[in-house]
Amino acid sequence: QAMEAQRARARASTKFTATEATRFSPRTDDDLASLTDTFVGYTDTKSHSKVEHLFRTDGTATAMLESGEKGFAILDRTSFYLEAGGQVSDTGCLSTADNRKSVAQVDRVERLGQSGPRVHHVHVKSGQFGVGDVVSANVDHERRDAIRRNHTATHLLHAVLRAHLGTHVKQAGSLVAPDRLRFDFAHDGPISLDTLAGIERDVNKHIYSNKSIETEI
Repeated sequence: QAMEAQRARARASTKFTATEATRFSPRTDDDLASLTDTFVGYTDTKSHSKVEHLFRTDGTATAMLESGEKGFAILDRTSFYLEAGGQVSDTGCLSTADNRKSVAQVDRVERLGQSGPRVHHVHVKSGQFGVGDVVSANVDHERRDAIRRNHTATHLLHAVLRAHLGTHVKQAGSLVAPDRLRFDFAHDGPISLDTLAGIERDVNKHIYSNKSIETEI
């Protein structure tokens, strides 16, 4: 009874709250899931794109989003990495290529269905955006670089964990964000402080070596 009372106190005093991110749910007769877009974000953090579709926050299609409005945009090509595999999506902005000086903040990117196009969660800060507009899609490259460093660090941590604890260690989940990473794995017991210090030392040794990274396909 005392244990259950303590659990109740712990639950009541928790500081953590869960919030559901707004997801895109289109209300249109168009078959959007069959649309394709081109991702150029592996090599570029900026792309010149055409606005193919715009939607209001309730999912209804619209030809225009005005200053102050939030909504969703589908582009024909994008440099924004979407949230996947534990890695958070890119953020940044869209701006018009003409003299309207329209700017929209991109807060998040998700995929429509299993293989549909990327959907950009946008907040129009100035001007207006219309279907058919040509825009400059700019990723926050400093934030992207921070995410990339933490992504690389998950691989370094995975390798060092296997070296210290055994080859049974396999990634069971992760979070790759600009300010931190989380790496989930299963092990058959607690890890001693000495072993933890050794893991940290070896990961840092690889980081300090500052080796260049090359991509081979």
